[in-house]
Amino acid sequence: MRRAPNVPGAGRPSPPPPELSDCEREIWIATVEARPLNFLDAATWPLLETYCQHVILCRRLASELRVHSTPKRREEYRRQTTAMASLATKLRLTKLGLRKHQRSDAEDIAATPRRLAVGGAVAPPR
Repeated sequence: MRRAPNVPGAGRPSPPPPELSDCEREIWIATVEARPLNFLDAATWPLLETYCQHVILCRRLASELRVHSTPKRREEYRRQTTAMASLATKLRLTKLGLRKHQRSDAEDIAATPRRLAVGGAVAPPR
């Protein structure tokens, strides 16, 4: 049977794998819903699954650190947040991954209307 190609913006969001915990499922759903349809295709699902697990693990470690901070817990938290950030970058979930090109942020900022200090009027973009 031949499968139709994925078309950006068509179809349904990817459901979370059944083996994820409830908390991990919430992260999966929030991540998938924050991106266009088919942004995260089947090839990225293993990375996304691991990302969800790291997010929950980082949250747990952070709450433990608030109660009782030890050098071992701080080091583990550093390792987990590094892994989480790496996965987010690979999945293009970070702001940097959404940029069209290097100058896009500067162009967007320059095109944004500015508020004047006097009277709150909006000045035209530069």
